[in-house]
Amino acid sequence: MAWHHSKNVASGKVLINLGMILEGVLRRDTKLKNGEFSDVNTYGLLYEEWSLQN
Repeated sequence: MAWHHSKNVASGKVLINLGMILEGVLRRDTKLKNGEFSDVNTYGLLYEEWSLQN
């Protein structure tokens, strides 16, 4: 399992390139230093999916 802030698109691309699948979005999950809330995207990869890639 991995996650990244939804505004960080580059991190999402890295996870997708690794074969991970977007599992869900935790809306307004994290409060930033400026007081705003950020959504967090969560990704997952099952062992069977990882085995197929290697």
